[in-house]
Amino acid sequence: MFDPRRYPQGHLNQRELKYLIEADTAAAIWSTACTRLQTHHQDPARPIAYLRTTYYDTPELAYYRTGIGSVSRRLRVREYAGTSDRESVPLLFDVCYLELKQSAGGMRAKMRIPIRPMDAATHLARLADTLVEPQLTTWYRRSALTDEHERLRITLDECLAFCEPVALGTPCFGLEPDNIIARGPAFVLEIKAWEALPSWLGQILDGLPEAVGFSKFLTGMQMIQQRGLNGSSVIATRA
Repeated sequence: MFDPRRYPQGHLNQRELKYLIEADTAAAIWSTACTRLQTHHQDPARPIAYLRTTYYDTPELAYYRTGIGSVSRRLRVREYAGTSDRESVPLLFDVCYLELKQSAGGMRAKMRIPIRPMDAATHLARLADTLVEPQLTTWYRRSALTDEHERLRITLDECLAFCEPVALGTPCFGLEPDNIIARGPAFVLEIKAWEALPSWLGQILDGLPEAVGFSKFLTGMQMIQQRGLNGSSVIATRA
């Protein structure tokens, strides 16, 4: 059984802000931020970045149910893909990342372990110490900016899609997966900061309604439940 005591809250040391915005607002914010921050690329040779994130949970959806508690927890494996232009099929990177994210009151902490897709089952078993199964995969294109010391990070996600779980390591065959359940907001802007926000950023965010409580995992899982789907039947890793 899932035991929250095995996952101490630890020090939630990073402020996290989220905004659901439209194209014109996204363009204006990004234009200003680009003059203050530097672009972050997973691979400069493939600067158009995509993220495929598969979320895991127990059969009883213990992680999903933490969304109504004081500290929410997410167990996921994040895969990165990139391409040199927006018309080409993205190519997955060899390494993916197992992440345990904890959030409370607009703060967060994240444990992140680089792994190979074929080793994911072993690492998941060690971390969760119970049966967990893939429940949901999200897919989106991401742009990222950071300050010089990476104490401030701004990401802009677009073309968010909620999908049935995709086996880890499965190559990309198009600009998005085939098994899409639903599509998300047009743009998701996220601010992650270890210190107070700089004044210029506070000014451009002033008056913008914060998407308090928005979660890709919770939103996608709600859509899955509404459709009577269950991701646990999908194999977690590619043979």
